[in-house]
Amino acid sequence: MLRWLAVAIGAVLPFAAVAALLALLWRKALRPRLPRRTEPQPQPQVRTRQQAQAGTSPAERD
Repeated sequence: MLRWLAVAIGAVLPFAAVAALLALLWRKALRPRLPRRTEPQPQPQVRTRQQAQAGTSPAERD
């Protein structure tokens, strides 16, 4: 039983180490270079089927 547990840990360990290195690389090297979003992106106006058929948008109604 202990042997199978060691085999399972030994099989997963290299993948876990690579994932940890990629996460560290992302946080320390790549993430600071990405531009920061200072303002939230505006949500698109959703048109209903009736508005689409009538040719009006939600902004025109208000």
